[in-house]
Amino acid sequence: MNDNVVGRGVNRGVKKIMFLLLIILSLSLFSSLINAINSTYYADLSIDVHEDGYVSFLGDTNYDYFNNLQTSKFTSKNKEVWTLNIDTQNDSFTNYYFELTLPDRAIINYVKAANINIDTSESRIRITGFDQDKPIKILVQYKIGPKKLVNTNTVVFFFLILLLVFGVFLFRAKIIQKYSVSKNGSENVIVDKIDFVNDRQKKIYYYVKKQGRVTQKELEKNLDMPKSSLSRNIDSLCRRGLISKKRLGMSNVLEIKRV
Repeated sequence: MNDNVVGRGVNRGVKKIMFLLLIILSLSLFSSLINAINSTYYADLSIDVHEDGYVSFLGDTNYDYFNNLQTSKFTSKNKEVWTLNIDTQNDSFTNYYFELTLPDRAIINYVKAANINIDTSESRIRITGFDQDKPIKILVQYKIGPKKLVNTNTVVFFFLILLLVFGVFLFRAKIIQKYSVSKNGSENVIVDKIDFVNDRQKKIYYYVKKQGRVTQKELEKNLDMPKSSLSRNIDSLCRRGLISKKRLGMSNVLEIKRV
């Protein structure tokens, strides 16, 4: 009799322990699912690489590590060659765009990143890129060239000679050239910029371009896009100078940015 009572008591104890373990396992799985949902990242970054190897991050992102970050963690130097390596590894981004500016006098040896464009028209080289549903991976090898020595007297003398020879004709030629570029080159500038935005932003841009003038509420209705994602992508297009946004009553009015 006593043995039966003890046996039933042990069975009840085992069942309670198994029930508690099942609850703990369920909570753990639920927590993992929540973390997976919350780990959806996006980024619209401006990355500035300094001559001493420090890297500054600015822009719009929910990836906390990049928020207002300044670090030398991503750069290393072997003799004269610098290596910049930014890799979020297993942290994937639904969409990202970056504009990376190298130090003054930088000379690129090697670049590896998604959908890149390299602009060498200014004093500092700019590299832009974008991708979707992937980690951010940027690898750049470069070195810093020597400082240019300028003889001031030679420059002044040469400038005076040019001024005397060309005079008014040079001035007029520059005015005409500037007017021609601003009038005929604006469309090409817009095309170059639109090539380097994600699919949602292209969809927004071409809809606004087709309509000429459209409210943000109309975009939300016709493009079937979540409100938060629509607002974030509109702000990104405004920052790049592709569209303009003005407040009108209870909504925002969007137009194509005129160059």
